[in-house]
Amino acid sequence: MKPHSCREVEANAHSLLFPDTDHFSLHAQDIGDALRELYPVTRGRTIPKFEWNPNTNPREYLDQCKSMWQTQTGTNPANEGSQRDWFRDAVLRGLPTHV
Repeated sequence: MKPHSCREVEANAHSLLFPDTDHFSLHAQDIGDALRELYPVTRGRTIPKFEWNPNTNPREYLDQCKSMWQTQTGTNPANEGSQRDWFRDAVLRGLPTHV
């Protein structure tokens, strides 16, 4: 992990201000929760693939993508972090190239 990623995990775990000499076991649960929040594992172990249907309204397409994302990954695509970026990339990959 890069230093800024480690700081982000520690900030989310509320352990940023604790000394480095503290035992890991005292903060393991909080750090584990922060890691799962920032880097959740998808249920299907893959990022869902979306496909644009030209007969579909753009709003309906986004709603379908959100629903499918939540079903397959178990996370909300509106959450901050890498999940939102992955969702955005998956939605854009499902669109035709001219879009």
